[in-house]
Amino acid sequence: MSKGKDKKQKRPIGLKNVTNQDWRGTCLDISPQDSDCAKIMQLIFGKARGFIKIGQYKKHEPYPTEIVHNPSMLAAIIGSRKFKRNNAVFSLGVYGSTMDGKQKNIIAICGIAIDVDYHGSPDEDISSLPSKQAVDLFYGLFIEGEIIPPPTYIEYSNNFRLVYVFDAPFVIPKTPKSKRVACFKLIRRLVQVLSERIIDGDCGDWNVDKQYKTHPYVRVPESINVKWDKADFDPSIPKIETQPCEAAEIHPKSVDEVHIMTDYMKTWDITELAESVLPDVPDWYDTYKLNQKRSSKKATQSTYTFQDTKAVLTQRLKDLETLQQHHWPVESREFMVYIYRLTAVQSGMTIEESVKAAQKFNLGFEVPLHPHSVLVQCKPSDYTRRFRNKTLRERFGLGKKDYPYLFKGDGYSRTERYQRDKQKQIKNGTLITKTQQLEETYNQIILLQEQGMKRKDIEATLSIPHSTMTRYVKEITRRKMLSSDTSYATI
Repeated sequence: MSKGKDKKQKRPIGLKNVTNQDWRGTCLDISPQDSDCAKIMQLIFGKARGFIKIGQYKKHEPYPTEIVHNPSMLAAIIGSRKFKRNNAVFSLGVYGSTMDGKQKNIIAICGIAIDVDYHGSPDEDISSLPSKQAVDLFYGLFIEGEIIPPPTYIEYSNNFRLVYVFDAPFVIPKTPKSKRVACFKLIRRLVQVLSERIIDGDCGDWNVDKQYKTHPYVRVPESINVKWDKADFDPSIPKIETQPCEAAEIHPKSVDEVHIMTDYMKTWDITELAESVLPDVPDWYDTYKLNQKRSSKKATQSTYTFQDTKAVLTQRLKDLETLQQHHWPVESREFMVYIYRLTAVQSGMTIEESVKAAQKFNLGFEVPLHPHSVLVQCKPSDYTRRFRNKTLRERFGLGKKDYPYLFKGDGYSRTERYQRDKQKQIKNGTLITKTQQLEETYNQIILLQEQGMKRKDIEATLSIPHSTMTRYVKEITRRKMLSSDTSYATI
């Protein structure tokens, strides 16, 4: 009977085979349903996929994020004997594997946390306030005072921590490395600016240090926050004492249960949070980044970087728009609109499309031209003349160091450049075509044969392969280029 009763006896979740009757003082017993821990972890990791860390500081284990959808399993894990009630934490970072908890293993971040330590000042003593009253005072001064945006929830015990939960996990890409580094920089910047706002918020000395952690751990609700006195701390003694300070073998500075304040409970879109916290980007920043990006590109062989006519003309339109953004002198407006309209026609636009494009471009000036001037004075002639980029830079007054990334090359595609250079050589009489080269080779072969040289010697003298020589001989024979007293067989 005793065995049957033992089987029917209900044991606490996660505490099977517990022989210590004082388990309530050492292990965390949370309700599977309607617990703050279950609600918070479901809110943070409900959309995440990966592994989270649960345990004590520097002693935690990875668990799949699916456990947050099963409150009974979550209660069993957190309430197990291997995790004590003191200083129970879980990570805000999601890891890609169970290998380690290093930054390189992080695949997503579900929120950020700001630690707030209040020690008071000579003018306003807030160090003696209970944690709940300190949280209420802080909330009224900083959050209702719009110094910082309201956090999703506030965790408080000895001190308190502001936790901002993202409405979707902020995914950290594995590659490229530059994007991964930029994601961590954004998280660090958010944490830093929020802590600086509290420091600069002249509402009592809350003693907040500048913080840069990208993926901190937060405490499990209903756990115990124990701060130990370093002078009396003995690392050999297990840190599970929860008795009053007078009866304890080691003396904790404070022992307090972790609670959470959920008055706001809004999850944040990371873009929205960044826009509300980070300072506005100056007007020149976009142009500066564009200049940096373009100047970093190095030409490998020459300054001719475009392959076809359409690409060259499209780039010229972009260069004109960039030059306009730099507020180029008013005297160049008419010529710029003319070139823009001319280039639009050359790139394949119809007359109506080029007019609309030129009118839209004209509106980008601080003092636009009259619409009639765009139609009449900036109208290109039927002869669609092509301007060199060098000519345009001279007309706009651009020196060698003035925006070198604008109007690069000569403004022609490779095909156009080849045809242009070919026509120049023909005009100057310096062009030797392939046909002319073949005729010259035929004449050399005939001359050497008439001098009595054999075929092998001719191939060696003119460096002609045997198969090619055979083809040349056939062509010479077909055209009967040899004299009547010369035998074709000797070639």
